[in-house]
Amino acid sequence: MRRINSPDQQFHDGDPSQGVVGTLVSASWLNQVQEEIATVIEGAGITLDPAKTNQLEEAIRSRVGQLNRPAQRLFLSMMRK
Repeated sequence: MRRINSPDQQFHDGDPSQGVVGTLVSASWLNQVQEEIATVIEGAGITLDPAKTNQLEEAIRSRVGQLNRPAQRLFLSMMRK
């Protein structure tokens, strides 16, 4: 994966009244992000479903469920921060 191509690698809003252009997002960048996310979901055995908005969470929880108990507790405690 690569970060967005801006000087500080962050997204920025534009301000047309000030002549400030927002971050330009390319199809290539969006496709890469899409594939990174889809790979996690499909790798967990979940079929992509455009009607669902929690598939990434389900995939992560599925993977965490495969860990041993101490690793699960550690991972879940880190996710709550």
